[in-house]
Amino acid sequence: KLPIDARKQITDWTLEHVPDFHLGPGGRELGPHVTLAYGFSPDFDQLDALRGLLVRNGPIKVTLDSTLSAFTAGYGKWTNKDGDVLKAGVQSDELHQLRAQIVNAFELPGNKFPDYLPHVTLASIDPLVIGSYVDLPPGFLPLTVNVDEAVWSGADGTKEIITLSFLPVFGVKSNQVVE
Repeated sequence: KLPIDARKQITDWTLEHVPDFHLGPGGRELGPHVTLAYGFSPDFDQLDALRGLLVRNGPIKVTLDSTLSAFTAGYGKWTNKDGDVLKAGVQSDELHQLRAQIVNAFELPGNKFPDYLPHVTLASIDPLVIGSYVDLPPGFLPLTVNVDEAVWSGADGTKEIITLSFLPVFGVKSNQVVE
């Protein structure tokens, strides 16, 4: 979970610089985040173990690239009905290390994206205009932040904030995407 000031900068820029008529059906991302792991089983029953792993790692330093980029329909192995993804790439060795720990410890049967390409989605853009945004240097980039919380999003819509800390955390209660 990105710090609130970073989320606000990203959302404000997107609202100001991406007109509605450039948006794809997916629209703007109003909760910018970096996905750490995707594809947990809907009946995932190891949340306590995942929480234990997460609370031992952090805060995590991440840097958003200085220019915008895109995942386009031809980019990888998918076609996005919501439009092409306008994004800021994310650089962080710590993030990749934590991701590797999660992948080694838990099954991710619903993961459709085997290559981990950390990024922050700004909006889904009409494929006809996505090129006008690629390589733009928005004023808020590059941006380096310390991420000290993860959000567990269960298949049933429940969310739980998990503190990332090298310090012991007590009293965290239980609740399928980790951001």
